[in-house]
Formats: sequence, C-alpha cells, structure tokens
Amino acid sequence: MKLGFFAASLGIVLLGPTIGPAAADCGGPTIRIAKSEVIRGEELVIVGSAWGDNCYDTGPPPEGEGMLGLPIEGISIYIVQGGEESLVATGSADGDYAFEVRTAVPTDLSPGDAVVLARWRAGTAFSPNAHLVVTDAPPLPAAAEAVVAFGATSAPATVTPPPGVDASNPSTPADVGASSGTEGGSGMATRLVIIAVVAVVAVVAVVVVVAVVAVALAGSVRLARRRHS
Repeated sequence: MKLGFFAASLGIVLLGPTIGPAAADCGGPTIRIAKSEVIRGEELVIVGSAWGDNCYDTGPPPEGEGMLGLPIEGISIYIVQGGEESLVATGSADGDYAFEVRTAVPTDLSPGDAVVLARWRAGTAFSPNAHLVVTDAPPLPAAAEAVVAFGATSAPATVTPPPGVDASNPSTPADVGASSGTEGGSGMATRLVIIAVVAVVAVVAVVVVVAVVAVALAGSVRLARRRHS
C-alpha cells in the first residue's frame, strides 16, 4: 500500500513531485454531496469515489485486483453535528470503487452546520465537498428514518455436489464429510505406498553400492597379495 493512500486517509497533504509514471490516482477515498443546503427530512445524495483498499501506481496489480486493489467493504456513513453522529448508511463500494447513497436528512438535526463523513476499518474520509448547512425550514414529513444499505451484497456460495450425488437431493453435511474423509483416506494410502516404494529403492541402491565397494576392495586385496608373494 502506497504512502499517498495512507496520507489521504489521515487527512495529510503531501507536497512534492511524483517519481515515475503513475498508473493510478492514490489520492484515497473521497465523498461528496449533491447539494450543500438541505432541509431536515429531505433526500440527500452522497457519492463516494476511489474506495479501494490499495493503490498500484507504479506497476500492474496482482491477479484478481484492480489498480486500487479491492473495493472497500464495511463503510459507515454519518452526518455529524455538534459532536453528535447520526448513522445514515452502511455498505460497500462497487467494482468501480464507487457508491451512491440516497438517504434522508435526519429530522432531529438542528439548523446550522453539519458534515458528512465515512468510516471504514482503515480510517475516515471527509471532504470540504461534504459540508452541510441545515436550514431552519420545518422538517419535511419524511418516511420512517432508517439506515440505508448500499453496494454489492454477498451471494450464497454455490456448492458443487460430489460425484454420484443428485444436485436436487444433496447429501447432508454428515454425508458430505464422510465422502471427503474417504477420498482423503485414499489419497493418504497412495502417498504411503509411494513412500514405501521410494524407501525400498533407496535400500536396494545402498546394498548395490556396498556390494560394488566390497568387490572392489576384495580385488585390491588379492592384487596386493600377488605382488607381495
């Protein structure tokens, strides 16, 4: 993960030239709002961009990742006013490292300044473009306020049944476990046989070498005796 990404997450501005060609913008996650002056109860659109967990600005990313790594999950969006935080949305960035949230401005806010910020496990994103001014207009009759969910949801994992099992009538977990155990036992037996064969070959090789050495020594002894006699 590049230094620029961490610096942006902490709200630090780094100055200086960039060495080498940049393949990705490592400015870090950002948020902005469609309008800065709002009425309590009205719809507020919050847009996020560059929500990736890494940044490969000097070379290609690893297989399975994009230029900004993987889209960030577990994002929580708050509207903060006077030290009080109102959670308005939770979710994840999409494949383009972006999201768009449509939520209602909490009706319990007071007229005045507020700010929208987003948090995730690695830090907090805030921006001057996420500054709100809540007007003193009477709150709109909004629907029941609730935390909005956004982004991709996890799909149920697809399980491929083992050979001989009808997909329309899959085995119970116990049956599947027994099948896996049988396959594992067969694999272990095969490995043991291979190890045994290798061991036998090694022993035979040692015996052959010893026999060759013994024959050579015996020949040397006989030759020495002949010369001596």
